[in-house]
Amino acid sequence: MWIDKLADGVVRVQTPIGPRYVIPSFLQRLYLVWMFRNFPILPHAVLNSRQQRMIDRLCAEQRFASMAYADGMD
Repeated sequence: MWIDKLADGVVRVQTPIGPRYVIPSFLQRLYLVWMFRNFPILPHAVLNSRQQRMIDRLCAEQRFASMAYADGMD
C-alpha cells in the first residue's frame, strides 16, 4: 500500500483559504509518508520546524493539481 503512495499522488493541504492540492516530488512523498506514518491528519502546530518549512514550501510552489485530478484521487 505505501508503495502506491510513493509512485505518484496528490497531497491535500488545508489552508485558511481552503484546501490546496499539490504534487510533491518523490523525495517529498517519501518524507510525507514517514511524517504521517501513524496519523492521516496532523495540525501544522505539532510538526517540527523542518516539517513545517517543507509543508510551507509545498504550498508556495506552483505545482498544483487540477480539481478534476484531485477529485479522482479519493
